[in-house]
Amino acid sequence: MIIITIISSDYLSLVGRITNRVSERRAFLDHSWKYFEALNRSIADVIIKDYKKGDTVWVNDYHLLLVPRMVRDALGPDAKIGFFLHVGFPSSEIFRCLAHREKLLMGILGATLVGFQTEEYARHFLQTCSRLLNVEVKNDGVLLDSRLVDVISLPIGIDPGQLEEKRKEPEVDEWMAQLKQRYAGMKLFVARDKVGLPPSPSNRHIFSDKMIVGRCSRRETEVVGIRTLPEEESRICREGTADACISSRARMQLSDRIF
Repeated sequence: MIIITIISSDYLSLVGRITNRVSERRAFLDHSWKYFEALNRSIADVIIKDYKKGDTVWVNDYHLLLVPRMVRDALGPDAKIGFFLHVGFPSSEIFRCLAHREKLLMGILGATLVGFQTEEYARHFLQTCSRLLNVEVKNDGVLLDSRLVDVISLPIGIDPGQLEEKRKEPEVDEWMAQLKQRYAGMKLFVARDKVGLPPSPSNRHIFSDKMIVGRCSRRETEVVGIRTLPEEESRICREGTADACISSRARMQLSDRIF
């Protein structure tokens, strides 16, 4: 599987420069579209070069709206290409205001499967394709000349059933036993959050502050944040004990600040 998403600082810098120029002039700039096309082409070329028969290409988010079509044109109708939009998709009345609206829609429709966060966003996309491209749409997809593009609502989140099964694993029982032993007699607030290094308070911690102030004494309260660890630290954590992971790298005690 080839998964494509944008994380490079060079790209973010490029997006920043383009956004700033557009904001300053309050108008669409032709050269901004050229930058966008060039970026998508460079990504598509890498995919096409590395693609092997049987691969699934998964393209993520609005930065790469043109990539599915570029890859489809090169690899043909049998390539499996997925596209997921992490942000909202506007109504057709708003989308039609974009100068290159047809190219953007056709770029997305290069995918085999298109996913959105909500049913509303999926419905907006289908309506926009129908009204601006004059193509036939169904409740679950867009009919092109040679194929059907599936359109689904697939919110990002957890699978409760799968999570419940994981909770029954021996390692989880061991982790829970260590937590109960370490914080016996305390009210424990735990949140897994993605924070930077070094750690900084998150909205969850601020919420916890407000929630427990005045409800618990300092002696019986401990606030612990377990942050997402880099791969190397995660490996060390898995090989060590749960208690060591909390105390050495992922523990945030906010009791002093709260009380």
